[in-house]
Amino acid sequence: MHSSDTAIDEEKDLIELELAKLCLEKGIPYLGICRGSHMLNVASGGTLYQDLGTQLSNTYPRNPRSVTHIDYSNYDGHRHALELVENTPLHHWFKDSLGHENMEIWKLANRFVPMAFAPDGLVEGFYDPNAYDPEEGKFLMGLQFHPEQMRKLDSHDFDYPGCSRVYQEFINATIAYQKKVNSSICQSL
Repeated sequence: MHSSDTAIDEEKDLIELELAKLCLEKGIPYLGICRGSHMLNVASGGTLYQDLGTQLSNTYPRNPRSVTHIDYSNYDGHRHALELVENTPLHHWFKDSLGHENMEIWKLANRFVPMAFAPDGLVEGFYDPNAYDPEEGKFLMGLQFHPEQMRKLDSHDFDYPGCSRVYQEFINATIAYQKKVNSSICQSL
């Protein structure tokens, strides 16, 4: 759908944006998937494409690789290739499953580093390397794709081992963060 074909829920946008800002302010681990990654980028000062069809082709006119980013008739099963950026968490988690290539990106908030791109140049994953240390309760990441939906046909098994690693690292970060919060509360008593 084109952005002009969708309804805007300003209250939902406001609530989600404020929650993302609160996580940033308090250092609360944040894993944004799809819309959540959009909110994280905007809350950090980044921007969004309103119409991929026209804006992305204008940004990368020399790139002939066209990608269907969403297929509403096969929403959960639709896939396209990702190009991972070396030495990022996503590369570490998926390196045994996917290829990689460094590319240039525009429109991400300054604090973020891209981790993966679609063949047409669109960012599919990003993180803040200064706010990424799961063992210390730090995790600030956005993924445009849905690892939770990447399952083998007629199975509960993930397509790639990296899918479960995303969530395990996020869980590790939230547990470590909660321990720090609890410790600080106990010390103040």
